[in-house]
Amino acid sequence: MPAMKVGIERICVMLLLGGYFLMALYGVSSKSMTYDEGIHLIGGYSFWTLDDFRLHPENGQLSQRMASVPMLTMDTPAIPTDHYSWANRDGWSAQAHYFYDLQTEPIWLIFCGRVVIILITALIGLLSYIYAKRLFGICGGFITLVLFCCFPEILAHGSLITSDMLGAGTFLLSLFALGLVLEKLTLLRICLLGIGAGLLCVSKNHAALLAPVASISLILVTILKPDYLIVWRSKGHRARGYLKTFGMRLSALTVAAILAWTVLWACYGFRFETYNPELPAPNANWDWDYVLPAEKISADLIRFTLNHKLLPEAFLYGVAQNLQNSHIRPSFLMGEYSFTGFHAFFPLALLFKSPIALIALTLLGILCLFIWLKRSGKDLLQKEQQVTRMILTIPLVIFILVYGSVAINSSLNLGLRYMLPVILCGLVLIGGMAILWRRNRVGQIAIASLLTLYVFESATAYPNYLSFFNIAVGGSQNGYKLLVDSSLDWGQDLGALSDWLAENNAAPNEIPVYLGCLGTENPEYLGIDARYLFSAGYQLYYSYNMPRLEPGYYVMSATILQGPYQTVSRPWTEEQNQLYLHSIRELARLFNGVSSMQLLLDKIAQNNPQHWLKVLRSYEQLRDERLRLYLIEQEPVARINNSIFVYRLDEQDLVNAVIYPQIGFPEKFPLRQFKQQIERSANSHS
Repeated sequence: MPAMKVGIERICVMLLLGGYFLMALYGVSSKSMTYDEGIHLIGGYSFWTLDDFRLHPENGQLSQRMASVPMLTMDTPAIPTDHYSWANRDGWSAQAHYFYDLQTEPIWLIFCGRVVIILITALIGLLSYIYAKRLFGICGGFITLVLFCCFPEILAHGSLITSDMLGAGTFLLSLFALGLVLEKLTLLRICLLGIGAGLLCVSKNHAALLAPVASISLILVTILKPDYLIVWRSKGHRARGYLKTFGMRLSALTVAAILAWTVLWACYGFRFETYNPELPAPNANWDWDYVLPAEKISADLIRFTLNHKLLPEAFLYGVAQNLQNSHIRPSFLMGEYSFTGFHAFFPLALLFKSPIALIALTLLGILCLFIWLKRSGKDLLQKEQQVTRMILTIPLVIFILVYGSVAINSSLNLGLRYMLPVILCGLVLIGGMAILWRRNRVGQIAIASLLTLYVFESATAYPNYLSFFNIAVGGSQNGYKLLVDSSLDWGQDLGALSDWLAENNAAPNEIPVYLGCLGTENPEYLGIDARYLFSAGYQLYYSYNMPRLEPGYYVMSATILQGPYQTVSRPWTEEQNQLYLHSIRELARLFNGVSSMQLLLDKIAQNNPQHWLKVLRSYEQLRDERLRLYLIEQEPVARINNSIFVYRLDEQDLVNAVIYPQIGFPEKFPLRQFKQQIERSANSHS
């Protein structure tokens, strides 16, 4: 290729990646800390500075370490090992204490970590271009790169401090290197595969799926090409025959696996133990009987590996915890609830959250593939270039099938982000439309038109990439009816809510605000003065107090509004209604004539504390559910980026919603400590 064309190619690639960087950076700069970001950042910082892996072992080290690198260059305080969260291995409490009690400017720390993740995601985009170019030429590479840079889910999760994007990127790197090793053996290719697979292991705990993908690919490639070129010190040797080439390829994969195993151990400092022996020990060691998965084969394999110290303890604990969580997990899909997941969740999520133009490009690409295969016929395997292309494509296709089948049967239906590895592989394969581009003028017009529409549709999502849904399902404003959690609402718009309240609920006309949201950001830090409703995040652990309900603004994020994490069985029944009315009568009797917390405790302690604890929990859950069911049928006065809903309720609304809104605790009442005292009293009577 002439030097000028190479220069133009590089400039175009850099422009596209630069465009991605700016879109992701400006898009995420106005977003609050999402649910998992704080614990990832603190986990990584503790790995670097304390050489201890107790705080967050279950989500891979790589993203946590990389995002926390900027903290190493700042004058940030050390993680306090005398705080109770350290002894209890409680990463969630540790991140809340570090950010808000120590006043460490979490907004700046999160922003710097996000910049690192965006830069790494840009490198993953470059890898996608290189892979597609290797398969389908420059045109195919650019088609893939445009799709990568403008895909809303990549723009959303490729700028957050989580393991999802790095896990997907290291999967793609490993698959690319796997294809290269199966095609031709060189030392560089083995090192690339070993390092890529090792980084995958410390990026995401589903790295084990690479093993069946490699095994199936090995068999298929050997059948396809019983001929294997081995290059050593610039000299080539060609092995021929099914058995010999299979053995040589298997040996190459074995060496790469040993290298990956070494990389994994290196990331844990070649130390088996989770805890740094020079730091305060935890209150208790890992409870392996509790965390091991119910599935016997997996549990036995983990226990064998643990007993023989074949892998680091913290790594094995993270794998076990993720396997256990994948069996039973609350999920929501189109108004339905499940604890064991939906087989249709990920296919539907992909359809809901992919731009229409991308769906059309995918269908067109599949059509092009069939046409190309039909025209090639028997000549397909006669050309060396075509065989090489197929060898590099096989790992991608096998991975999509293997990963997709596991995902469809998983209970971990938390968001489309879990399909990012499949999405990256799919974008590389869509680059195959370059075949149509080179041969057909009509095809060029169709592809160019769809790419233009794709870029436009993605641009309209700015800066709310996380809450993007395509227009075929009603757009982003209809998304909360279809999916929640990290597909829509991950606490990212709490700052936008703060801005809205500052403009619409300022003194002297200020009215009470009741807040229920998914997230670990501290609303008070953002200037939100609220009484907390049922929640999942910071408020649940620190500020929730089951307040009395008064007229005011009732704010719920989409996940809380749909209620997948509420413990009340659905649908609402007459039996639940009677239990709720009974709880109201009991609490009215309890509160009657009581003027202080101590008097209330005394009254409970003297009259069956176990009963009152049960009544409190029942009332709390049932009132929350009634309020949620009422609000979801109302029209909000405001939608904050389609992930947070603001309602204004008067006294009659509250009566209609919960019957007796006066029952509850005063503002700032320490309900958590109150419950703990009741539990201690109940235990002393049992």
